[in-house]
Amino acid sequence: MGKVNQRYRRNITEVYKIILMLSDEDKNKIPPKIINFFKENSLEYLLDEIEMTPEKIKNDLSLTTRKFLKMIAIYLK
Repeated sequence: MGKVNQRYRRNITEVYKIILMLSDEDKNKIPPKIINFFKENSLEYLLDEIEMTPEKIKNDLSLTTRKFLKMIAIYLK
């Protein structure tokens, strides 16, 4: 998978941070190619800066981040 447009990189970083929070069991359901896409296109400096709490995930994620998460949720069913 190739590189993405800069404007989506924050969203991708948020999604990757959430992936990292998943249990190993759930992470193993997501194809490595998908995880690597999010890892390779994340803004590394933001990984430590972005706080992901259950409340933030529930209430404060952008529409774009939510759309990316819906794509990943397909693998978690």
